[in-house]
Amino acid sequence: MNKCRVCGHESSGPIFVAKEMMFENAGHFEYFECPDCNCLQLATVPDDLAHYYGPDYYSFQAPTDTKTKGETKNPSRVLDVGCGAGLQLCAMAANGIASLTGCDPFIEKDIEYENGVKIYKKSIHEMEGEFDIIMLNDSFEHMGDPHEVFDSLKRLLAPKGAVKMTLPVYPNFAFDAYKENWFQLDAPRHIILHSKKSLELLANQHGLRLGRFTCDSNNSAILRSYLYKKGITFYKQKPEEIGKYFTKTELVDIERKTAIANRNGHGDHATVFFVHQ
Repeated sequence: MNKCRVCGHESSGPIFVAKEMMFENAGHFEYFECPDCNCLQLATVPDDLAHYYGPDYYSFQAPTDTKTKGETKNPSRVLDVGCGAGLQLCAMAANGIASLTGCDPFIEKDIEYENGVKIYKKSIHEMEGEFDIIMLNDSFEHMGDPHEVFDSLKRLLAPKGAVKMTLPVYPNFAFDAYKENWFQLDAPRHIILHSKKSLELLANQHGLRLGRFTCDSNNSAILRSYLYKKGITFYKQKPEEIGKYFTKTELVDIERKTAIANRNGHGDHATVFFVHQ
C-alpha cells in the first residue's frame, strides 16, 4: 500500500517504474498515482537525494551578469524558493526589482551578488520575513513535504501578496503517450507531480486560494519523452537528434497537439498563482 503525501489516501494502484535519465546508470524508481487527488508521486525518496543533483545540475550554474542593478521600478519584496544560483533573480535585478532574495538547500553555500541579490543555503522552512511575491520556479515538484511547504508559504506571504509556481503537472497528454518515459518524471528528483486537484486541496487546507492555473507545455513534452524511450539520456539529447527522428511535418503536428493540450488543460506543465483566502 502507498500513502499519498497530499491527501493521505492509501491505495495499491498501478506502479510505474521510471529510469533516471539525466545521468547514466543511476537506477530505477517506482511512482504511484493517487486515485483520490490524482497526483503522481515517488513511492520511496532516496536517502541520498542530493547525490542525484550533483555540481553540474542546470540550476546551479552561475548567472553571467551578477553586477547589473537596474533603476528601481518595482518595490516588491521577492523570494525565489529553490532558485539554485539565482539566474532569474539576477535578471529581475537588471529590470529594477528592489528586494530580491532566494533560498535553496542544495547550493554549496550562501551567495551575495553585487547587484544586491542574496541567496541562502536554506529550505523555505528556515526563511524569515514577509514577501510580496514568492516564486517556485519548477521547484515544488522536488519537495516531498507539500503541507509543510504551504504552511511556510502562508507564513511568509504578505497580506496582499501572491505565490507564483511553475511546475510539471499530471495527468497530461505526454504521460498518456509515453507513461514511465515522460521526461518530466525526472526520477528521482521530481517527488510529486501535482494535479490541479492536489494543488487546490493544499491551498484550501492552508489558508490560500488557487487563483489561476494555465497549462504552458512546449514541444519538449513529446520530443524529450520520445528520446527517453529511445534510451537517449538528457545530456545526450542534441538538437541534431531532432531531425534524425522527426520530419518537419511531424514537428508541426507536435506543436499543434501541444497547443490543443494546453487549451484543454491537459498540458504537462503549468503556471499557477495562489493568494490568501
